[in-house]
Amino acid sequence: MTRVRVINVMLGVFVMVVFGLSGCGGSGGTAPATGGGGSTIIAGTAADGAPIIGTVTVQDSSTPAKTKQVNILADGKYNVDVANMTGPFMLRADGTVGGSDIHLYSAATNADLGGIINVTPFTDLIIANIAGSLAKTYYDNQGFKNLSANDIKTNADGLKSKILPVLQALGVDSTVDLVRVSFSADSTGFDRVMDVIKVTTDPATQIATINNIITGQQITNDLKAKNILGNLDNVAGLDDFAQIDNQLKKFSALFATSVPQPTNPQLLALFDQQGFMHSGQDINSFLSDITSDASMVGFKITKLEIISIQNSTAQIAFIPQDKNGAIMSSDGQKEVWQAIKTNNVWLLQGNQKIADVNISNTAICYWNSQPITSSLYLSVEDKNNRIDTAKITGPGISGTITLNKSVSSSTLRLNGNAPFYDLTDSQVATIPDTGASYVFKLYLAGVLKATYTATLNKRPFKPSELSSSMFCQAPGLFSSACAKFIFQFSDQRASC
Repeated sequence: MTRVRVINVMLGVFVMVVFGLSGCGGSGGTAPATGGGGSTIIAGTAADGAPIIGTVTVQDSSTPAKTKQVNILADGKYNVDVANMTGPFMLRADGTVGGSDIHLYSAATNADLGGIINVTPFTDLIIANIAGSLAKTYYDNQGFKNLSANDIKTNADGLKSKILPVLQALGVDSTVDLVRVSFSADSTGFDRVMDVIKVTTDPATQIATINNIITGQQITNDLKAKNILGNLDNVAGLDDFAQIDNQLKKFSALFATSVPQPTNPQLLALFDQQGFMHSGQDINSFLSDITSDASMVGFKITKLEIISIQNSTAQIAFIPQDKNGAIMSSDGQKEVWQAIKTNNVWLLQGNQKIADVNISNTAICYWNSQPITSSLYLSVEDKNNRIDTAKITGPGISGTITLNKSVSSSTLRLNGNAPFYDLTDSQVATIPDTGASYVFKLYLAGVLKATYTATLNKRPFKPSELSSSMFCQAPGLFSSACAKFIFQFSDQRASC
């Protein structure tokens, strides 16, 4: 997997998803928070295929409403004491998963105190359907004051009936409680289901689309009508998903407490050694690289998706995260790899790219009289002499940028210098705020060898937006003249 060269950051945007099923409104009423055995604790897991990095906020039914916020632990667990608060309650998890913003909702009654209440896409969808609107609206308007435990159970059971074939195909028991199940946010068991079933909602129409990303089967839910049409019952390909997922888990498990040897038989057995290619590296150079990198210890692979499977070849996507949850891909995006099924075993083939291609934003402030610059950093690294030239086009670029191979470096350069393409205010103005796409054409001796695209997570600063006060001091970062430097990958603009 691609290692971070300068800085890991989290980025992106998550579209809030909701769907649910119909059920009667309960008469839960309001009462001081006391559960079985006198407990005043709400606890569970906040996850979306991986732990949510962020907080859980609890709002009660009193007037005016009381709220309490706690941090989510690294494993996705949370625990909040609601003593002196009034049930029923709604919970909101805010944070990130794999760099994407997450805002999910759940609910609890006094009867749930001392037990498990999770916050997941499924609980969000269940609550949205009880409300007959977006879960956010239900929370904001404190519409849950009469919510009952039976409301939650009825709608959770109804939702389960719609997705039960997928649950069972992934090894989840048919008796599972979608709200109260005890699980680990490690892409196994129940958590794996959230890697397969994805939901998107149109906030204007309040129509949710429930998608099995492996089979492509979709069903829809009108939240206002509290009605889901159809069932997710196509389970074709889920065995392949489980097998590929298991191979990736074996891969990360070998780095759980230390880096293995590059010749480790268990490590080599996970890869198609003849067909492997990753950003220009063959299997030997790739394994030598990652097994000499201490930051790989404890890494995890999350948010696995099967993009396609054709003729025993699969395109897969996932997010690699270090032991602290930071994204390890150099551009903060998902890794896209290929896998091949040989003798009924899925083997990993890397990203199949002949060179490493990325784009990011930079701004540099010098000690000397040079002005502050805002630039595109165009990274093309050729690790095995497969290319000698790269031509790049995209927003903010006048014509075409040409990078050439340097005899002293595997990184291609612009006019013999580091590949910083300086921008004017007017050039920056033509770049979308997020998601600008750039085309990299790679050549060897004038022959086109490959074409790739790279995405800019956040537009650069305009030069007029920059001031020296925005920079930290970093003498000698590139040369004795360089004082201050910013890499800007997203809204979180990281200095030095």
